Parts: sequence; C-alpha cells; structure tokens
Amino acid sequence: MNWLKNIFKSDHTPRNDAETFSKIDVDKVIKIDNIDQLGIEAGEKELPPTNATSYDANESKIILKFKDELSESFRKAKEKAEGLNIRISKIDINPDFQNIENLPEKIKKQAASLINEFGSRLITIKETRDQLSHDLKEFQSANNLSSLPDYPESKFLSITILVAIAFIESIGNGYFFAKGNEFGFLGGYTQALIVASANVAFAFFWGYLAVPNMNSVNKTRKYLGIISIPTYLLIAISFNLFVAHYRDELSLSFEGANLRAISAFMETPFLLKDFDSFILFFIGLIISIVALIDGYKFDDKYPGYGRIYRRYKEAEKKYHQCCSNIVKSLHNLKNQSLKELQDLYENSQKDYTHLNILLSNKNKLINLYEEHYRHLEGVCDVVLKHYQHANRASRKTPPPQYFDGNFSMPPKTELAGEDELVKDRDIQSNFKDQMIKLKTLYGITGNNLQEIYRNCFGEFEKIDMYFRNFEE
Repeated sequence: MNWLKNIFKSDHTPRNDAETFSKIDVDKVIKIDNIDQLGIEAGEKELPPTNATSYDANESKIILKFKDELSESFRKAKEKAEGLNIRISKIDINPDFQNIENLPEKIKKQAASLINEFGSRLITIKETRDQLSHDLKEFQSANNLSSLPDYPESKFLSITILVAIAFIESIGNGYFFAKGNEFGFLGGYTQALIVASANVAFAFFWGYLAVPNMNSVNKTRKYLGIISIPTYLLIAISFNLFVAHYRDELSLSFEGANLRAISAFMETPFLLKDFDSFILFFIGLIISIVALIDGYKFDDKYPGYGRIYRRYKEAEKKYHQCCSNIVKSLHNLKNQSLKELQDLYENSQKDYTHLNILLSNKNKLINLYEEHYRHLEGVCDVVLKHYQHANRASRKTPPPQYFDGNFSMPPKTELAGEDELVKDRDIQSNFKDQMIKLKTLYGITGNNLQEIYRNCFGEFEKIDMYFRNFEE
C-alpha cells in the first residue's frame, strides 16, 4: 500500500469524530506505475488476446491495489465506527434524571438538619433576650427612667485619663518626695507612684460606685449618694494633707518621717512647714477630683442602669447574629441546591449535544466511506481505461470486447446495517423525549426547592414571628 501514500490528495478537512479519506491523484498513479508503458508493451505482444474475457495480469495487479486500499479504508472506518458506538453506548441520562428526582428529598433532609441545629439555639437565645428585655423594662419602670442610658461606648478614653493623671501625679510627687528621700529620685518616684495610685483609684471607684446613688429614686440610696460627696471631700482632703505632712517630715529626716507626719496631721492638719508641701496637697486634691469625675462618667449616672442595659444589648446582638447566621445558612442551602439542579440539567444537555455530535459523525463516516468507495471505483476505472487505451494503440489485433465496458468494484461491505441505523435513530429519538421530560422535571424540581426554602423559613417564623425581618 506504500505506492498510494504518494498519490493521495487531501481534499477533506477533519470532521469532528468522522473518519476522513483522501482522494487519489490519477496522474500520479499512471506515472508511478508506468501504466502507459505497461499498456504499450502488452499491446505489442497482442495481450490480452482478442478473445479474452477477463483482465490480464497488469490489469489484475491494478485492480488488486485498489481493492487492498478499499479493504484498508473499510478496516479503519469500521474501527472508527465501533469506537463511536462505544462512546454512544456510554451516554446515559438516567443517572442525572434520577438525581434530579431525588434532589428535593435530599434537600429536605439537609433543611431538617439545619432546623434542628439552629432551632434550639434560636429558642435559647431568644428566651434570654426576652427575659433581659423584660428585666430592663421593669428596671426602667421601677426607677422612672424614660430615656436610654448615657455612657461611653468605649472605656478606652476613661482608662487613658486615669493612667495619665496617675502618671502626672507620680511624676510631680516624685520630684517633691525625692528631696527628702535618701534613695533620691528613684525612691521618691516609687513612693509617689504608690501614693498617686491609691489617690486616683480611691477617687475613681468612689465616683463610680458611691456618687451615682444620689440619682436613685430609692430614698435610702439617694441619701447615701448625697452624703457620699462631702464624705469623699473629707477623705480626699485628709489623705492629701497627710501626704503633704509626710513630705514635710521627709525634708527634715527620712527616719521616723511617717510617725512624725501622723502626729503633725493630728495636731495641726492645716499647718504645713514647706510651700512645696502646699503645692503637693493641691496637685493631689485636683487629680483626685478629676479621677472622681472620671469614675462618675464611666457609666450611666443612674446606678445599675448602664449594666443592665448592656446585658440586654449583648443578648440582642447575639440574637441578631444568630438570626443572620440562620438566614445565611438558608440562603446557602437554597443557592447550592439550585446550583446542583442547574449543573445536573446542564450536564444532561451536554450529554444530549454530545450524543447528537457522535451520531452525526457516525453518519458522516458512513457517507464518506460510500463516497470513498465510489471514488476508488472511478479512479480504478480511469487507470484501467488509460492502460487499455495505450494497449489498444500499440496492438494490431482487435482488443478484447471487455475493453469497452466499465470497471465495477465488488459490492461494498456496509459499515452499519439497517438494524443498527434504526437503533441509532431510536436512541436519538428516545433521548430527545427524555430531554423534554427532563425540562419539565427541571421546572417542577426548581419550584419544589423554592418551596422547601420557604417552609424552612416558616419553621423559624414559628419560633419568632419577626424572623422574616432578617431575610436579606
């Protein structure tokens, strides 16, 4: 068959999966096989004889080559057709059809699991939120509160002020304490830091815990809150006066300074020996008052109102977060189920398209093979006629009578019988019918999935009638 490799002309471009056949260049066949020369030589020998009824050796050789080419073409085409048949047989829409039918039940189970998971959690969080809301309203009613509590959202500023004033006081006191301290500035600063921390901490917690009671509707608490202010002033002044006396005694001697300071404070509390001690007293008192105000403003001015309101707001935040998570999970479930449905349907459409392509390629393969059969038959006849023409011109006796006839290939073997072609048409028709049913099922299933989503949403609305407000 190598002789044909040089005489094919590629007139066909690849056609998907269909086998392609190449046309034979007649002129090349005649030239390569010296057809003219063979015809002349045989004619000069008066071969084939006039009474011959069958082809001579040269003609038989030509015919054999074309028959071999036809056999090889059939083998390749048959192999390709069988490959297409295998691929066609593997295309099955039933799994996708079944998966689409089962999808609603699958999603129902997932929805039930989601309801079980989040339902009890929502009930618990809602009950906590409702109880704290009830407690808040009772607190507001019992204490004649009509406005919301006023307190800083962030405690950072208040804490920063505390640290800053404690630092400022310790630096200032450290300078004064260092004058009489045998350890110098380090010793003075250590003492000052302890004093400043005690001064600031006492004032802050007094302002945070005691002073707000003056705003209470409870008469006892209101009275205690009112008297807490002069009580604070007495304690703050006394503390800072004692610190000032202690500084006075430090300037004289470190030894026994604390005992002498106590004695001086008890005997003459307002009589200080050094002007620096007066400065120390006023700095400490002012910083104490600032810390008191900072503590008072650390929360709402009504005692306990800010704390109970924050507990309610935290429960409300958890409730909103839980509802948002549920809605998000429901939307994810709906979107994922619809996407799965869409993927299954599109996969079936791709299978249907692929099936049509394979069947089309198979039909093209059959048609191309038949066309190639006729082409080989025609080319063989042309080559034989060329041989016979050269033979006729070089002989003296009349040529055989069969020279006037046309060559015919043996009846071709069909790539696909009628039964197989009918089967292919049935496959295509059945698949088309299934796709029509699948399209209907696709619409019904989509509606069912939407209904499952709405029912699931309704289950959470049974827990909380306002749950719908969280729908995105």
